[in-house]
Formats: sequence, structure tokens, C-alpha cells
Amino acid sequence: MIKDLVVNLEQKAANDSARDFAISVATTFGAHVVGVAFAFVPDFPGYIAPQLQPDMLAQMTASSEKAALAAIDRFDTAAD
Repeated sequence: MIKDLVVNLEQKAANDSARDFAISVATTFGAHVVGVAFAFVPDFPGYIAPQLQPDMLAQMTASSEKAALAAIDRFDTAAD
């Protein structure tokens, strides 16, 4: 029987129902659950990129990384 689960962690706390379900399934069946969070790097078409502020992409990436780390923290708390 498979005893490993992987769940995609949502960046917004309101969308964590998959996380909660995966944890409950793992608890019920004595399985191991792993949460995976992704930070996104925006990809703009070449004709838009020159119009962006120089550090705008860095700010957007940092914001996504911060949200992914927060999702990991929420997962760790829920899994405990």
C-alpha cells in the first residue's frame, strides 16, 4: 500500500483545503505527507519587459517567495 502523499501548498491561506485533506488522509492511514510550495517568477513578453520598473520583477519574485514560505509554515503548523 502506498504510504506517501504529496500536496501542493497554496500561497493564500484561504485555499488550504487540499493541505487539510491530505493531512487528514495521512493521519487516517498512517501515511507520510509532504507539502510542496512554489515561488513563481513572472514571465512577461519581450515588448512589456522594457516598460517595467527595474526592480519590479525582483519585488514580484520576493513577494511570491515570501508567500511560499508562509505556506510552508502553515503546513508545518497544521501537520504538527
